[in-house]
Amino acid sequence: MYLESKLSVQSLVLLLKGFYEMVVRISCSLYVTSNSFFSKISDLGCMLDDMITSDTSSEKENCIFAMGSQMKQKFQKYWGDPEKMNFLIFYANILDPRDKIEYMSAQFAQLYGEEKGKSCFDKVQSSMVELFNDYAATYTVPSSTVTSEPVNVHSQTSVSSVGRPQSRLKSQLKKQIMESGGSSKQTELQIYLSENIVEDGENGEFDVLRWWKLNSDRFPILSKMARDVLTVTISTVAFESAFSTSGRVLDAFRSSLTPKIVEALICAQD
Repeated sequence: MYLESKLSVQSLVLLLKGFYEMVVRISCSLYVTSNSFFSKISDLGCMLDDMITSDTSSEKENCIFAMGSQMKQKFQKYWGDPEKMNFLIFYANILDPRDKIEYMSAQFAQLYGEEKGKSCFDKVQSSMVELFNDYAATYTVPSSTVTSEPVNVHSQTSVSSVGRPQSRLKSQLKKQIMESGGSSKQTELQIYLSENIVEDGENGEFDVLRWWKLNSDRFPILSKMARDVLTVTISTVAFESAFSTSGRVLDAFRSSLTPKIVEALICAQD
């Protein structure tokens, strides 16, 4: 009996250690963490699934299963429906050059199943394109009026291409595509997503804001978008309050308790 209880406590310590490290990681106030929030949600979903699918033949595993089931219900309340989630969580993950959309489809499938996960992933991609287009329309510098320089180039091309109709035709088509922003021209978002993902530093640390600052010349519009999205705080509530029991002791029906009694009830776990 003593051995089984000891094993149960050890297994619970390992589980709680994972939750503790996750809370410490995303509750750091000195560094932006919104880019890693979706990955942490995915990790939490995997941990809860492992707890629920554990063998319940022993008392230890049965305890883990019961705890995981209750926690899974709470998880589904907040993260079970991606349609009700703020899409900024997904945008921030895409704007992390270490992730982009490399793993997002698999994460959606793991959280919500293959069919619903694919639908959510497609919706996030299309919404990301719409957001980028809004930024592009806001920050793109309007093209100046046509000067004499393009006319001179065009006239020179016409003269030099006498007797070469194919060259003249290609030159005209190329100019039309450049002026209309045709499909052959990739956007900053397409270029960013097509590049290889960035690896972590030597100590596993990565400053995502510094990366965007250094690459702002390459992605002038996308860097402004990253500046706005990545600085959004995950929550205005301190994560430590999730472990507080004071709210269960002092509520609307027990608001006249003295501070000394409240302290005694909290210390004695009610």
